[in-house]
Amino acid sequence: KYMAKELVNVFPKLRGKMAERNDNVDDLVKCLNISDDSVRRRLKGEKDFELTELIVLADRYQTSIDELFRS
Repeated sequence: KYMAKELVNVFPKLRGKMAERNDNVDDLVKCLNISDDSVRRRLKGEKDFELTELIVLADRYQTSIDELFRS
């Protein structure tokens, strides 16, 4: 018997900023210049964002890295 994997919002503040700007995975693929799979793995918390990517996201959403990723 298979159990559905529970969906957990690993980065709620980042997801909130994405929603405010109507951004999706494709938008992050373009701005971070990484693959679709890489973006999805980072958003799920399976792989860490690199510092350069954090800086790009903070700039995109006009906020600090701490504000985007603090729990």
